[in-house]
Amino acid sequence: MALIAARAADHAGNLYTGPNTEDTPTIVEATAFKNGIVIAQVDEVVDRLPRVDIPADWVDFFVKARLRITRSHCSHATRRISAKPRS
Repeated sequence: MALIAARAADHAGNLYTGPNTEDTPTIVEATAFKNGIVIAQVDEVVDRLPRVDIPADWVDFFVKARLRITRSHCSHATRRISAKPRS
């Protein structure tokens, strides 16, 4: 099983991993060709990808992320957590 993250997917299930492609396509290919399951979390679903880094027939499932975590989200959550009174 491979759990991966990608920038975008098209409606057919092709994935665009963005500038950080590195080893992800190799890992997905090895998993797919050994009958493993590939699940991708994507930031967005689009009509047209800038390029296809991972073809749809290597991907079993993809899920659109609900919230993209940014530095401002992290610092806000840290402030909220640290502001809790201790028992």
